[in-house]
Amino acid sequence: MIGTETLEQLLKLIPYTGRIYDAEPVSTLLIAPPEHGKTELIKKVKTAPNTVYLTDFTPFGLDEVVSDQIIENGVTHLLCPDMIRVFARRVTREALVTYLNGLTEEGIELQLTYATLVKSQRKRNVGERYKAGIVIAITTAKNNQYYKLLSETGFYSRMLKIRYKYSDETKQRIINSIVEKEKPREEPFTFNIPTDKVKVCIKPKQIAQLIPLFEEVNSDYAGVGARLLKHLIALTQAAALEAGRKKVTQADIELILSFREYLTFRGAEI
Repeated sequence: MIGTETLEQLLKLIPYTGRIYDAEPVSTLLIAPPEHGKTELIKKVKTAPNTVYLTDFTPFGLDEVVSDQIIENGVTHLLCPDMIRVFARRVTREALVTYLNGLTEEGIELQLTYATLVKSQRKRNVGERYKAGIVIAITTAKNNQYYKLLSETGFYSRMLKIRYKYSDETKQRIINSIVEKEKPREEPFTFNIPTDKVKVCIKPKQIAQLIPLFEEVNSDYAGVGARLLKHLIALTQAAALEAGRKKVTQADIELILSFREYLTFRGAEI
């Protein structure tokens, strides 16, 4: 892909957050116009062993099939390249958002609904709970269309929103590569994600360095911002874990701060 190197660095850290001790998997909403490589970017993440890639899903489908992957196989993130397709079923739209809110925050317990009682072939223990982060993409226009629903239901507050668009220069580079039949060499993401959670030390003074970024980004979120700050901390710890360390260093802090434009309301022009 052309011009997405920094964005790829950011997305590569997301699966690592699922292996941070005493932290929740970071969920991400990727927002960009059509033909901006959102699907290809998310496909790069699916090489992580703790992810499941889905092109479409419903609450029942997740509860019936994917829950086993989360509970038994250590999956921490669900990847979906197209939120528009998932939202195409108007009748289940609000139910889906409610379900995803629970999945990424409190966790989902036994589902006592007509569908699960009649159709489910899996025996679920009372009190059994599963939780996962999601990485999902949506176009800028559709994000604006669903703004009221996603804001009022608290969906946005659970997401780390990543915004970007191509500059005129990048658009021309893409067109030139097509004309000249020069396909950019795509390197798949390589991961070294541990199978168990790891305690990664981050000091209060290091967290303090994230506060200016937090305050700037939080202006786009409704609420106190506690979830957002936890996301930024977990992302910093993930940077250390990805580098093979159990202690956050200044390099990890600076890497997270370098993502500033992608996390702010205006988004990055790449």
